[in-house]
Amino acid sequence: MREILSSIGAAAFLLSAVNAYAVDLPAGAKKVTMEEFKAFADGKHVKVEIVDLEKPVSADLVWSWKKGTITGRPMSAAR
Repeated sequence: MREILSSIGAAAFLLSAVNAYAVDLPAGAKKVTMEEFKAFADGKHVKVEIVDLEKPVSADLVWSWKKGTITGRPMSAAR
């Protein structure tokens, strides 16, 4: 299970680098650096949606930057 979630987390980062599915930020949104994101997300539950082969998967993940781990559980499979 941990390997699957690590793969989901890695896929989330890879997909965030691909602009094919990019959504424009709302007018009031602020772009942040990776360090700012790490400070925000470290130890907190982060809900992510990953789109791969047109089948969205949602997960509730917890990043630990110090341990170098991502743990959590899938919330839903393809809709």
